[in-house]
Amino acid sequence: KKKERVEGTRGASGRGCAMSGAVRGCAAFCANALWADVGARRGARGARVLRGAKVKSGASERVRARSAAVVRMAAAAAGGAEETNPYRAIGVSESASQEEVDAAVRRLKQKYAGDEQRLEYFETQKARIFDDKLRKRLSGAMGGASVVRESPYERRQRERAAEARKIVMPRWVKLLVRKPELNQSRRAGTLLLAMLIGALLAPTISQTSQLFGAFIAGAFLYNRGLPEPVKDDYGNIGEVRPVKSWPLLRSLVIVAIAGMLGLLIAYLVLRFLPLPLALTPDVVTNVSVFVTLWLACSTFYVQDD
Repeated sequence: KKKERVEGTRGASGRGCAMSGAVRGCAAFCANALWADVGARRGARGARVLRGAKVKSGASERVRARSAAVVRMAAAAAGGAEETNPYRAIGVSESASQEEVDAAVRRLKQKYAGDEQRLEYFETQKARIFDDKLRKRLSGAMGGASVVRESPYERRQRERAAEARKIVMPRWVKLLVRKPELNQSRRAGTLLLAMLIGALLAPTISQTSQLFGAFIAGAFLYNRGLPEPVKDDYGNIGEVRPVKSWPLLRSLVIVAIAGMLGLLIAYLVLRFLPLPLALTPDVVTNVSVFVTLWLACSTFYVQDD
């Protein structure tokens, strides 16, 4: 009986071991199947990532190829070779600012409004220019720190301050005053100097000399800016020009004011400045009047252009 019990125990143990081995084998099979499924999923995910990277790379390559094709087509449409310099392509220098680049591209777009290839070509060159400037600025090759742009309000304030400091002459004053001409100043000065010498040599006719000097200055002032009259072979004037009323009136007024200003200057000099005995009142008055008449006919302009 003991032997039978031992043999029964051994049989049960063998059956138990066989069953436990079967269970372990099943568990191992399930684990292997699970890890295989996980590996397959990871492999599929990696394949998808790799495939997405390839798609993105292909899209980038297609964009670059399209940009290059646009450049070639635009260059072919322009009748020349492909322009590799974006600055030269839109007609600006490499030191041009962003506003200048925008203005150049805007003008080209207006000129080629109906050509889509050219428009895309200009946009591509503009983007290349901005990329180049950004790369230079980041690498420190732009030559100094970037300048902060002033706002429109600050610009208006600066322009208003500059206009307030600037002396603006009225338009009629700008038209009335001109730069002296050497030829006319020399001729008028010669005649007025002769009249001044006559007034100094003969003080009794000084007022008459001043009157003739005023007429001479008025004539030179009226004829300033007019073309030379036509003359014949003997030097005689061959035409009679009509007299213009407004220029003549301006000439008379300016000459009269110049004469009175000369008399006022002579009075102030004689009144407040100590002069030597050789400078008599007639000498000071004649010199002051003739100098102001000469300046008036040399600097003013009365003709209507």
